[in-house]
Amino acid sequence: MIKPIILANAVTTVLMIAYVLCALFVVLLPDLSFSITQTWFHFLNVGSVHGVATSINIGSVVIGVITLGATVWILTYRSASLYNKWVK
Repeated sequence: MIKPIILANAVTTVLMIAYVLCALFVVLLPDLSFSITQTWFHFLNVGSVHGVATSINIGSVVIGVITLGATVWILTYRSASLYNKWVK
């Protein structure tokens, strides 16, 4: 039996840390981050958003962490709850 709240807290914590580290990576090494992103999304031209990424500010990071955290927590909690229901 999975405890939904514990799983949701753990997954959300890991993803929020990853989000902040990713934002720092983009701010500190924008060219490298766009090179890596281009290899992941080879069908998109990520170069067109390069100027937007260099204007990342603390406010946008905070809003991103909050909205990502809430979304991930809810989805993880619901997934664990459904798993527990269906495993019976």
